[in-house]
Amino acid sequence: MIGVYGGTFDPIHFGHLRPILDVINKICLDKCYFIPCREPHHRSMPLASSKQRIEMIAAAIQAEPRFVLDTREIDRDGISYTVDTLESIVTEFSDEQTLCLILGVDAFVKFDQWHRWQDILDMCHIVVTHRPGWDVEKLVIQKQISNKLSKVVELRRIYTTDELNQHQVGKIIFQTVTQLDISATTIRALIAENNSIQYLTPKDVITIINNQKIYMK
Repeated sequence: MIGVYGGTFDPIHFGHLRPILDVINKICLDKCYFIPCREPHHRSMPLASSKQRIEMIAAAIQAEPRFVLDTREIDRDGISYTVDTLESIVTEFSDEQTLCLILGVDAFVKFDQWHRWQDILDMCHIVVTHRPGWDVEKLVIQKQISNKLSKVVELRRIYTTDELNQHQVGKIIFQTVTQLDISATTIRALIAENNSIQYLTPKDVITIINNQKIYMK
């Protein structure tokens, strides 16, 4: 199985890296693609250039062979839609690989607002990462997700990796990971105020940021 993990990565940090390592180890993924988006659909454009973000991701993941940088969204013109990316990967691998789209809870609660979201479920499983002790049922009870998405979860949710391996596509699993309270927004703000970002992102990423004066006012 291959993980697919997209984002702006502006910049990439340990809050991205550690949860993905947990998912790889707990769900037994062969590898995970880190896919920086070119032009986000639901958020503002990244502050760092595509080239800078690619360089930072490459530096951040170089020590883990199961982490793979994939630039297909950067290389493609226009808005980066996940469904287009998945179609590209499926075409590349045919039916040889099972894909798992990895999303945090914050992204998943808006999943039914995504472009062609139903088609995504026909191409991959979805792994929703969350912190230890978090109650999945709160999504429904507190109406954090729509009734439509709640029904999808009810129909497609599974609980174990063994169940996941029995299906090629279309299942949803909630996976506990080490959730680090780090955000790219906070990192950018610290840099702009000339404060240290040590221990928030890998040293090689910090070196790139400092050398190229990324995010500095």
